[in-house]
Amino acid sequence: MRDVRELSNLLNVAIPGNDIHVRTVEDSIILTGSVASAEEAQKAMDIASGFVAGAAGAPSSGAAALSTTVSGGSSGSAGNQRIVEKAINSNSKVINSLTIRGLDEVSLRVTVAEIRREIVKQLGVTMSGSGPNGSFTLDNPFAINGALTATQATLNWMKGSGNFSATLQAFERQGVAHTLAEPTVTAVSGESAKFMAGGTIPILTSETCSPQCTYGFIQQPYGVTLNFTPVVLSPGRIQLRIATEVTDVDYSTQVTFSGVSIPGFRTRNNVTTVELPSGGSIATAGLISTQTQQAINGLPGLMNLPVLGALFRSRDYQRNETELMIIVTPYIVHAIDPGQVVRPDENFEDASDPQSVLLGRVNRIYSTSGSLQPLPGYAGKIGFITQ
Repeated sequence: MRDVRELSNLLNVAIPGNDIHVRTVEDSIILTGSVASAEEAQKAMDIASGFVAGAAGAPSSGAAALSTTVSGGSSGSAGNQRIVEKAINSNSKVINSLTIRGLDEVSLRVTVAEIRREIVKQLGVTMSGSGPNGSFTLDNPFAINGALTATQATLNWMKGSGNFSATLQAFERQGVAHTLAEPTVTAVSGESAKFMAGGTIPILTSETCSPQCTYGFIQQPYGVTLNFTPVVLSPGRIQLRIATEVTDVDYSTQVTFSGVSIPGFRTRNNVTTVELPSGGSIATAGLISTQTQQAINGLPGLMNLPVLGALFRSRDYQRNETELMIIVTPYIVHAIDPGQVVRPDENFEDASDPQSVLLGRVNRIYSTSGSLQPLPGYAGKIGFITQ
C-alpha cells in the first residue's frame, strides 16, 4: 500500500478546510476527524477508495459496511450523534468514521391545494297512455347517474275511456369542493418523518349469519399524508425524497351491501426525489384533470326528429374537473428560544355574557374590523381569532 501521507495531501487539495486524519490498521485505512457536510464525507470516501484501488492495481467488488458518525444538529451540540450506514466494496479496505458537523435538521413546508368541480345535467320525458284498444309506456332511463331527484312537470289528459300522461324530468347540479392543507414537519438529515391530517372511516369487509348476523369492519384512513427524508448535501443544497397522498371520501361511488352503504375513495399521490436550496420551492405534482360523460337514450327513429325528438329521448350529462397542486419548500432550521413560540390559543378568552347575548360573539375580538394590526398591548399572531 502506498504512503498514506499522499492520501492526506489529496484530501487537503480536494476538500479545503477539512479536519480529516488518515490512519492505518494492518491493511485498512481509517478516516477520522470531521467535515462540513455529508457531500464532503462521500467525496473523502470516494478518494480513499480510489487510492486503495490504485494501490492494489485493480478495482474492488463485493459488499461490506462503513459507518459515518454525524454530530451537531440544529443546535450545533457535539453531543448529538447518529450513525449512517452505507454499503461499500468488500475488497476496499477503507473505514469512514468521519464526523459531520454543522446544521442537519430540515423543516419541510408542504402546501396541498385542490379545487374540484362537478356538473350534472339531466333532461328526459316519460309518457304513458291507455285506450280501448290497448296501452303504451315510453320510459327513457338515464344511463350515467340513474334517476336523481328531479324537478318534474306532469301532464294528465283523459277523454272518454282513454287517458294520456307525460312527465318531464329536469335536473341540474353544480358543486365545488376545496381542499387546502399546509403541514410542516421537521426531521434530522438522513432520517424520515411522517405527518397525517385526517381520520378513519369504518368500511364493511365481511358478513356472517349463523343464525345471527355479525359484521366485520376495517378503519380506512383518509386525509393528507406526508412522508419525507431529507439529506443536507451542503449548507445550500438539500436532497428530498417526498411521498404525498391526498385521500377523500367519495360518496358518489358508494355501493350498498346488506343495507349498509360503503363509500368509495378518491386518492391522489406523488412520490419523487428532488434537490432544492434552503427556502426554495418546487411544485412536485400539478394535476389538471377533466372527465366528461354524456349519454342519450331514446326511441329509435323518433328520437332523431327535429324539435319533437326531444319528447322521445333522455339526456344524461356529467362533467368532473380537478386541479391539484402540491408545493414543497424545505428549510435548514435552527433551534429557537421557547419564548419565541406563539401558540394558537395565546391571548384567547371567551366572550363575556353581554357580548354573547347582545353581539353574538363566541370569543373576544383583539383587532378592529378590517385591520390586520393587533391592538396595542397585544402580543403574538393568532390565526382565525382576529378574522
